[in-house]
Amino acid sequence: MRPTKSECKQRILSDVIPLFAEMGYGGVTMRKIAAKAKMTPGALYHHFSGKQDLYLCAMKQAFAGRARLITNALSIDAQPVERLRSLIYQLCAELSRDRVFTRLIHREILDGDQKRLRLVVDQVFRDVFSGLVILCRELTPSFDPFLLGISIISLTVHHYQIAGLREFLPGSWPEHDDPETVARHILRLLFEGIGLQRDHVSVEMHKGELST
Repeated sequence: MRPTKSECKQRILSDVIPLFAEMGYGGVTMRKIAAKAKMTPGALYHHFSGKQDLYLCAMKQAFAGRARLITNALSIDAQPVERLRSLIYQLCAELSRDRVFTRLIHREILDGDQKRLRLVVDQVFRDVFSGLVILCRELTPSFDPFLLGISIISLTVHHYQIAGLREFLPGSWPEHDDPETVARHILRLLFEGIGLQRDHVSVEMHKGELST
């Protein structure tokens, strides 16, 4: 049976996500994408109006599953500190599991194309970050919720962005790649840094509690 148009489109996106992560937006042409997907450039334009359309669809697909998990972590029926705990462990688990998306975002930031960055935020990240800002506002009134949200993202994402460098730095140990170890460390920094009461939430995780 021939694949449907939707199935063909999903296969193209699966092929192109690692390509964008490795080479960046500017390093990838529609001809290269067509070759990767084993089709002609003309056939590729049958599914996407151009490279920017394809790129945004790829970003959405790469983030879709993570967005659902992060939104679930932010919306559990629990106190704000417990929702923070859930979020940090979920972020670390996802970033540790698949580094392609982390590289994809890093490439986009390095490119610094303002128009494309705005599109990516509007179509991919806005809702999730808005939920994080709401959580930060609930956590503590003494911190700017926007800056606190950015700090939480930076503490988690940057750890994995520098993974290739980090392993050669003095004091690096294999357990520093363990998402549970990283999550506990980040939570300790946050609890002590923004003054949350640690007895309101356990930062420890039972073995196997991370999502699979």
